Parts: sequence; C-alpha cells; structure tokens
Amino acid sequence: MRFGIIGGGFGYDSHFEALKNIKGIDIVGIADSGSGRLLSKLTNSELYFNSIESLIKSKPNVITIATPPCNHFNLISKLAQSNIHIVCEKPFCISSTEGLKANSLIEKFKLASCINFQYRFEPGIQFLKSKINDQDIDNIKSVEVIWLTSGRKDPNSLWTWRNDKQQGGGVINAFLIHIIDLIQWLLNCEINDVVKSKNKIIIPYRRDNYSNVRPVTAEDFTEVEFILKNNILASSKVSNCNATSIGLQITINRNEEKLIFEHKPPFRACDQSVFVEKENKKISLFNASNIIPTNYEDTRTFSLRELYKKFILSVNGASKRDLPSFKSGYQVKKIIEKINNFE
Repeated sequence: MRFGIIGGGFGYDSHFEALKNIKGIDIVGIADSGSGRLLSKLTNSELYFNSIESLIKSKPNVITIATPPCNHFNLISKLAQSNIHIVCEKPFCISSTEGLKANSLIEKFKLASCINFQYRFEPGIQFLKSKINDQDIDNIKSVEVIWLTSGRKDPNSLWTWRNDKQQGGGVINAFLIHIIDLIQWLLNCEINDVVKSKNKIIIPYRRDNYSNVRPVTAEDFTEVEFILKNNILASSKVSNCNATSIGLQITINRNEEKLIFEHKPPFRACDQSVFVEKENKKISLFNASNIIPTNYEDTRTFSLRELYKKFILSVNGASKRDLPSFKSGYQVKKIIEKINNFE
C-alpha cells in the first residue's frame, strides 16, 4: 500500500516514523508548504514534494494530513476527489460544519477514513478498557482525567500556530480532544452535555521566529466537566504550561475502588501503568514495558503505529471496530464547540 504524508513538522517527526518499516507499506513521499525546510530532515531527497498536487500525482493509496486544522477541509476535499483514503490529524477541521462536510465526502466516494486518536492504542489504555468492559458499567460513579505537562511553560518558547485560536490552536484542540474521545470510547457512551468550562491563557505573549511579540489567543489551561448519557460525571484538567510535568492520569471511580491509568514523564513504556487503589492500598495490574519493545523511546510512536496497522487492515476490508473515523471526529468536534461556547 502506497502512503503519502502532508506536513513537514509532526507529519515527519511522528507519522513518518510510525509508518516506517510497517510490512507492506511504501512511503512514496512527504510534502510541506513548499518552504523546503523538510529537505534537511530527509535522508532520501526523492521523498520530498513541494506541493500537494505533485504528491497526489505520485498516486498514493492513502495520504495522512498533519497540518494546522484550518487547512484540513480543503485538503480532504482534494484528496477525496482524487479517490485517496485519508488519515487526518486531530482536531479534524476548524469546525463541526467542516467536519460534517468532510465525512459526507468520504461517504460519497466510499473511502476509508481515520482520525489520529492514537491514545486508544496505548497498551495501558487498551488494558484499562478491558477492565472496564469486565465490570458492570453501573458500578462506575465518575471519571477524573488530569493531564498536566510543562512543555510550554517557558515564556521564551516561540509563538506558533498552536498559540492562535483562529488557526485551531490551544490545549482544548491539542490535549482535551483526546480526553473526550477516550472517555466516550472507554465507557462506550456519548457525552450528553458540558456542565462546567473554565479556560485560561497563562502566558499572554510570545515572540515568533522573527522576534516579533505576538499575542497568545488560544488557551494554555482548561478545566471541563461533562455529563454522559448514562449520567456518569466526567471531569478534566489540562495544561501544557504547568510548573511541573505530572503526566496523564485517568481515574475510574467505582463503588469500592479506583481503577487508575497513569503515564508519567518521561513517558517511556515503563512509565505507563494501570493499578487498583482500594482502602489506601495500590495493587499493580499492568505495565506497558511488557508490551512495547525497548526501542520505542516515546510510546506515542508505538500507539500511532498500532493505529496505522488497524487502519490498513480496514482499507483491505477488515473490521473498523475501535478505529476512530471521520464520523468520530465530527462527533467530538461538536462537543469541543459546546465547550468553546459555554457560558
């Protein structure tokens, strides 16, 4: 199967790395905005394309879109009309209206689609879901998710599109969107409504590549509470500007115990675990080091690779179960808009 990638940043750093060496995959090329900066990263310059059109002409079966979300719909439209299957980075377009149109295009041309909600494929998350499935859902009282990291706490870190709300930046689109997907997927139940939303810009200005001071318009911190259709309350707290990096913790509060997924810095396989907490005692149930090979320094490459393997099987006619489609992305996007419009 022939793959192309659009995006010289995350597209190369993550998607290219995840696709490498998957059996039966031929990466035919990777395109950027035409700046040429990607060329310095590639060991094979023949893989570089300076336009989307030239990449399409190389006739890939699948193209991954890893660009700012403001570009997603136009790219999806071009690829769908060229009969190319699509993997799209979250947050999937700039609005739910665009997301719905994108899903309609995929259905019209009978193409396979996937949103990169890769955390579904983290081994610890997979184990957590299996434990939830083993129990009566009525035993779950609430869900708490904390995702606090410090990757952008330095005010001298440069301004990027991720600091611009208009371009789809902010921790809601970068982090919280994964939490929304995970809550619904883990509990097999849709979020019914947003009951609390508090957003904050922690660092209001940053300098760009040209030393110009730019305002930050996208939130650095968000705290949101949801109610699911089965009346389970889910809460979340997210920031990438925290003083210290705590990592990701998902707590499933059950009648007599807590089921907890934890992934701590520096986010290696051995830092990812699932345990039960009961009567102030912790019992370890799972550690990802037993699943993820030691050559993966960052587990995200492993989980993205697992997502790709399942997507490839789906293109060839296998089950799409647990694979996040454009329809999934559209549904999550509607919840994001409820958060942004919350009063």
